[in-house]
Amino acid sequence: MKIIADRFFESGRLSVCVKDREGSVLYQNEACLAVCGNMSAAVCEKGCMCCYTPNPDAPEREEGTQYYPNELIGGKYYDFLFINDGEHLTTLLYPLEDRHEADMQDASRYDLTKREQEIIRLVIQGHTNAQIAKKLFISIATLKKHMNNIHKKVPVSVFPR
Repeated sequence: MKIIADRFFESGRLSVCVKDREGSVLYQNEACLAVCGNMSAAVCEKGCMCCYTPNPDAPEREEGTQYYPNELIGGKYYDFLFINDGEHLTTLLYPLEDRHEADMQDASRYDLTKREQEIIRLVIQGHTNAQIAKKLFISIATLKKHMNNIHKKVPVSVFPR
């Protein structure tokens, strides 16, 4: 088990950052440095921290975890996990590029139009219907029509969680 854990943490994919109660960065692994740059001893207010929601009225209740799936940072998608032990805030960022590409590969096996492919890519990236309609300059009704066509062609198991 230790070998698997070491390989996972040393793979360079998982970004790890540890901050103190004030938000000053105490530790960043290489993957985190590549995503955020060197933040050593600086108070971090960018990247993953724009997702984190502390409770300044009840800091003693902040212990625990917060999970944010499929968040965009620096043009790339990540799953974020925050672990607050009361003294430190540890952030884990897991890149989703490979998962998104694998999901698109699954979807590409079906006879989708170019527009349906655009839509399914945005769905895989976690966009809402309203966001997709706005990005593609189409109405929600048109989007729903495309989604119905996609669902007729593509099994539900292909769609992201």
